[in-house]
Amino acid sequence: MNKIKLNSWGKFTNIEAVQHDFKDIPNLKKLLSQNKSFVPSGNFRSYGDSAFSDNIISCRSYNKIIKFDKLTGVITAQAGTTLCEILNNVVPHGWFLGVSPGTKYTTLGGAIASDVHGKNHHLNGCFSQYLSEFELMLHDGSVVTIRREDELFKATCGGMGLTGIIISATMKLVKIKSSYIDQITIKTKNLKETFSVFEKYANETYSVAWFDGFAKGADFGKSIIQIGNFSTDGRLEFKEKLIRNFPFKILSFFLTKTLMRIFNYIYYSLTPSRATKSKIHFDKFFYPLDLFSNWNKIYGKNGLLQYQFILPLENSYEGTKEIFSLIQQKKIYPYLAVLKLYGDENENYLSFPIKGYSLALDFQNNQETLNMLEDLDSLVLQNGGRVYLTKDARIKEKNFKNMYPKVEKFIQIRKKYSFDKKIQSSQSVRIGI
Repeated sequence: MNKIKLNSWGKFTNIEAVQHDFKDIPNLKKLLSQNKSFVPSGNFRSYGDSAFSDNIISCRSYNKIIKFDKLTGVITAQAGTTLCEILNNVVPHGWFLGVSPGTKYTTLGGAIASDVHGKNHHLNGCFSQYLSEFELMLHDGSVVTIRREDELFKATCGGMGLTGIIISATMKLVKIKSSYIDQITIKTKNLKETFSVFEKYANETYSVAWFDGFAKGADFGKSIIQIGNFSTDGRLEFKEKLIRNFPFKILSFFLTKTLMRIFNYIYYSLTPSRATKSKIHFDKFFYPLDLFSNWNKIYGKNGLLQYQFILPLENSYEGTKEIFSLIQQKKIYPYLAVLKLYGDENENYLSFPIKGYSLALDFQNNQETLNMLEDLDSLVLQNGGRVYLTKDARIKEKNFKNMYPKVEKFIQIRKKYSFDKKIQSSQSVRIGI
């Protein structure tokens, strides 16, 4: 047990907390027997305050792979295992994660707690779709096995760690014949064309778009879309590449709207107008920012605010235009914008995705941005959308609860199992769950 200073990944939230580590289940039960409220944490890759509390139980060192069946692709691992550690073990045998977020450094427990999604949600749904079961320690120290039909499955997947401590999980992997992706890159001229390309390639496994957040008028919504499927060339290789302590603090001084506008112009201009095909390693396709251990520092000492929202399909086109109309009016532009297409909503109470389009927008943190995001919340609500809790650092309780219609069921589950008395995060207090 030690008191430490913590930053969220967005470097927006800073706290001093007591961190408790555990080595085994009896040790963890002893920690829970103490009359303190806590929240479990993984690798601190959430952007806001969802893993913060006065007392934090760190699961990161509880990270062994318990069992991996190389024939069936079923794996059981402890909750502190990172997705990278899983990939190191399974890729050489021709297996991959059914769903992966944009970083491989989240833990297995964190992926479940966020019910993460990836570039294939339009076909394959969220991370929970591939879970068979998981072990959960309740607030009283008892351990239960949770399966898909259980109410605690629906509450825990996407429940931001507020329904107990995930001990281990069993999931089904997907078979691959290569660690390389056959990629098609398509440049679009406007939002209508961008949506049209997503719909045209909706049967392809992976799709994502870099979205020019500075474009206006007839050019608004111009994007560079990447469509991908695993290759079949038989090369099954994965070696983690990580550049530590890149001088992003120095580069942050040069991060200005003018330079980012120029970068966007050059990046878009250098991309061929015709669709191009290429083959790239999955590490580059899924996790381009993971190359740098500290890329979040590029936004300077005040950090970044990532605002990720999703709108239902029928409102995505006009709603996106309406939201960016306000952004352009305020002249507070996102330095990075990523667009994805999503499939049907699942049954989990607080899972983020609904059928439609999502945009993840990176802004420098300042008061003007915070004020604007409150206005964006209103527009997202008006269009029937919601924001992603894993990226959230500032939404107000009323707006959050209006965005998630199943939140009262989640709160009832928290009360039923007395989680509300023992497990709390800074985020859960802020949004009233």
